[in-house]
Amino acid sequence: MIKYFNLVIFFAVILTSQGIGQTGNGGSYLWNNTNVSYSLNDKTEFVLSNKDHYNLQTDRLDYFHFDLAGYRKLSDHFSLGLGLRLNETYKSEIWNPGGAYMFYGVYSGKPGNVKIRFANRIAIRTFKVFETQYTFDNITNVDFFVRSASKLPKPYIMDEIFSNIYSLKVQTIRLYGGLHLLKLKNMGIDLYYCYHLTRPTLEWKEYNVFGISTKFRI
Repeated sequence: MIKYFNLVIFFAVILTSQGIGQTGNGGSYLWNNTNVSYSLNDKTEFVLSNKDHYNLQTDRLDYFHFDLAGYRKLSDHFSLGLGLRLNETYKSEIWNPGGAYMFYGVYSGKPGNVKIRFANRIAIRTFKVFETQYTFDNITNVDFFVRSASKLPKPYIMDEIFSNIYSLKVQTIRLYGGLHLLKLKNMGIDLYYCYHLTRPTLEWKEYNVFGISTKFRI
């Protein structure tokens, strides 16, 4: 119990100290995630999600997207998914629409007191003013103390790595540390910090991000 409490404190310190007083060479953001999932049966699930990026330097929303995805469980650990995204990016004083078609392969498991979800995604990203991009993405979630009955917030870590298939270069790296503040049967709330690296050109830009994620299950 003491080790668990110390780890929660460690993650809380990261969330409140990382990025404070540091804007990174690209700036700082507030992100908001909302996720609604519905299980059709024990093998099929649909997820509707929204994400908003608020730029603290320009004091405005500069990106948002809506995703609709469906997943089909093939076994206790493996599932496949299809997704559609609609997004808008604010650039050069106008909103630029885009979208993506996404294909998922997902592994999930609970070794010991840890829950792991490892997803590979192939995405076809379309833009109104840019060429279509084809990316191979990896998204990994690790939740700690999943078998614990404690009511304390439980920590988790996550990474997202997006690579361009044609250029064979990594374009985006996101490293997360967060806390599951509230986890009920049909609702959950997480707070997180994300160290965000991206290179729209040859140079990497770094961002500090604080975010909140709200999840609903119907």
